[in-house]
Amino acid sequence: MQKLLFFLILWVILPGFVSGQNMVFVGSGLNVSYVAPDSLNFVTRRFNETRGVLSHNLPPFHLPIGMNFEFGVLSNRILYDLSWVGRTQTSHARFSGSGFLEEFHLKLRMNSLNLGLGYSVVSAEKVNLVLGASVDAAFVKVLYRYGPTPDVKSYAYDPVVSKFALGNTIFAQLLIGVKDGFGACAVIRPYFQFQWTETDFFPVNQAINPGTWFSDPRRLGSRVNNFGISVTGVYYFAVVK
Repeated sequence: MQKLLFFLILWVILPGFVSGQNMVFVGSGLNVSYVAPDSLNFVTRRFNETRGVLSHNLPPFHLPIGMNFEFGVLSNRILYDLSWVGRTQTSHARFSGSGFLEEFHLKLRMNSLNLGLGYSVVSAEKVNLVLGASVDAAFVKVLYRYGPTPDVKSYAYDPVVSKFALGNTIFAQLLIGVKDGFGACAVIRPYFQFQWTETDFFPVNQAINPGTWFSDPRRLGSRVNNFGISVTGVYYFAVVK
């Protein structure tokens, strides 16, 4: 693991030192994406269909959000980028059980560590537009918990799916407010991420729908492809022309 981190850091830092023109930057921000995991949403529909006492249905998963962190070098119009993108959505259902109100929480996480490369197609005063792509290490998890409404937030989540998957992201990155020297600027990045393999959500169906899972398909696979946008505030350390 230490060797991998060392390699990733060299990937990002070295280009800035071997070139006379570079911009080293680091920052964090907010990410929102749209996803349509059909198989997981099939499981949430089954949950709602088979429980007649729900006062609030379990919503489908479509809009995970999270923090993102970015570290990179823009050198001779080439972007070398290392980023962490967080994506999490939690759905809630409410129902009456044993004479009191209970809640069920189902959480989807689809975070990724991305190693990217891009090219600056527009480099103007205070504005820089980069088109690029990355190789992603994606971590897909589904967790759940349930209990009485007043106490459920103190309960730990039980993991039911944990999947590592490789993928790719294509993106456009707009840096606004860039000038020579030290400073801060905004980075806006619309993107599309696709994963190479499917995640099987059958274990989720088995865990949360104990009365009906045996009549459903034994494999419920979906690729959790997603498109979204991140807005990041970064500090840049140097821009040398």
